[in-house]
Amino acid sequence: MKLINNFKFDIKDIYGDIVIVYPEGSADVVDKIRESLDRSCYCYNCRQLGGAVFNRDSVDEIISLLNKCNCFIPVITNSLLLKENALCRAVLWYLIGYMKSLPRGTIVPFIYESEGDELLAKTPLKNTNFFSDAEALQSTIKNRFSSRLLRKNYYENISVNTYASRRIVYHCLRLHFDIREQSFRNAKELYSDYTSRRITDEAFDAYIENCVNCGCKVVSFGNPNALTPPMAVYSDEVTPKIEDYTDSIAGKRFYRKNSAEIISNTGIRAELEVDIIIPVHKILGAFVKCYLECSDADADVTVLLSLMEGDFMEEISECDLDLLDDVEYWEKMYPEGVCVNRNHRRFYFDLGIERRSDSLVPDPSLNIGNRLDFIFPQ
Repeated sequence: MKLINNFKFDIKDIYGDIVIVYPEGSADVVDKIRESLDRSCYCYNCRQLGGAVFNRDSVDEIISLLNKCNCFIPVITNSLLLKENALCRAVLWYLIGYMKSLPRGTIVPFIYESEGDELLAKTPLKNTNFFSDAEALQSTIKNRFSSRLLRKNYYENISVNTYASRRIVYHCLRLHFDIREQSFRNAKELYSDYTSRRITDEAFDAYIENCVNCGCKVVSFGNPNALTPPMAVYSDEVTPKIEDYTDSIAGKRFYRKNSAEIISNTGIRAELEVDIIIPVHKILGAFVKCYLECSDADADVTVLLSLMEGDFMEEISECDLDLLDDVEYWEKMYPEGVCVNRNHRRFYFDLGIERRSDSLVPDPSLNIGNRLDFIFPQ
C-alpha cells in the first residue's frame, strides 16, 4: 500500500447544498422548511425574490448558488401569480429553467395556499411532483437525495454543529494497492471454495473492481487528553458523531488490469487506486484508521486478506485453502497495525504516517487495532 497524496479537497465537487428561493411575504412558510432541515443538519441557502434587495446582483448570487446545488426548492404561492409580481415570477421561471439545464438539476417545488396541480398547470413546473408539507418534504429529501446533499452533522449536539462546522474541512487521501498474480490466484480459489461458485479470471477481476472498497474511520478530532489550556475551548468539538462519521465519504476509485508482459515481469496483475475523503478539524486535526472491505455478504474477509497479501507482505502464502481460510493465520502474518474485523468483512491498516507524541489510543471496543493515523489540520 502506498499513500500517494494527502491534499485538501473541496467537498462541493461531490456534494451540493439545498437552495430555497421564495417570494416576498412567505418567510413564515420558509421558516418551517428551515426548521425541518436544521434538525437533520442539511446545508442550505435561502434567498428572497422581491423587496428592496431584489436586483441583478441578487439574481447573479442565486445563479452562483445553483451551480453548486443538488436540490432546488422554489416556494410558490398564489401571490406570486399576481400581476404586480410579474418580474419576480419571470425571474423564478428563469431560475427553474437554469437549474433544469444543469447536470444535477433536481427541482422540488413547495406549494403554499393553493391546489398545486392547478397552480403549476401553466408553468414550467407542470407535471412536477410538489410538496405542501415541510415534514413530507424533509422525508423525501432524506430518502431520495441525501446521498448527494451535504450534511454538517459532525456532532451529536446540534448547537455545537452550528458553530463548529465552520472549522471542518476535507482532506483527500489517495492510496495505491498492487494486486499480485499469486495473491489473485489464491483469493480466487478461496472465493470459489467458500461460495461454491466457479468463476473465471475476468469475472473475478470484475468482482474485485465492484466489491473491494477502501474507507476510513474517523475516531476523533484531536486528542481530548492532550488539549493545552488555550485549546480547551475546543473540547466539545473533539468527539464526532460516530454513527454518522464512522466511515469516510466515497471518492474516486480506479482498477486497472496490467498487460501480460507487465504481469510476467513484475508479478503484479492489477492496480487499485482509491480516494478517501475525510472531515478534518482545521485546528485539532483528525485521528483516523483506514480499512479495506468487501461488500459481498457471501464472501468472508479471508478472501480479501488473501487477495491483498502481496501488497502488505513480501512473501505470498501457498494455496492451502484450510490455511487461507484461517483468520488467526492472517492476524499473525500481516504486519503490526493491521486489525481484522470479521463481522464487517474488513481489515484496518496503518498509513505509515509519522506518529505524534500525543497520539490517541483507540477504545478496544471499536475493534480497529491499537494505533491511529493523524491527519494534520489546515
